[in-house]
Amino acid sequence: MSSCELCGKEANLKITIIENATLKVCNNCSKYGKAIYQNPINNIKKQKNFRHQEPIEELVEDYAKIIKAKREKLGLSQKDFSFKLNEKESILLKIENGGIKPNLDLVKKIQKFLNINLIYKEESSILGIKQKSSKEGMTIGDFIKK
Repeated sequence: MSSCELCGKEANLKITIIENATLKVCNNCSKYGKAIYQNPINNIKKQKNFRHQEPIEELVEDYAKIIKAKREKLGLSQKDFSFKLNEKESILLKIENGGIKPNLDLVKKIQKFLNINLIYKEESSILGIKQKSSKEGMTIGDFIKK
């Protein structure tokens, strides 16, 4: 067994994404994120150069400007744009002003209608390497406690 990188507890671990950080955590701490590998970490340690990649979809930073520019280029008013997408005009106005980030479904709907790309995929990788014992280094939980 290895120690959890969040609380330091000795347990079988899961690789979990918590606040955009990839950690090896116990069952109890995995509830704070999204487990991306369900089997115990001991199985991973047996594979010397284990590498797991999971693309993370991110919204481009200047999404609001891109949407507004393309809508205007097509000669659509916000009212017409909202009608064509079957969305509330106030929501699309807030998106164009950068006031809110659209959810993934709405982003895909906007992308398809305007024929633009607003999502980029970022690769996250996890290397399965030898675990340190809890005496060899600090965990995130240790850092927070101090």
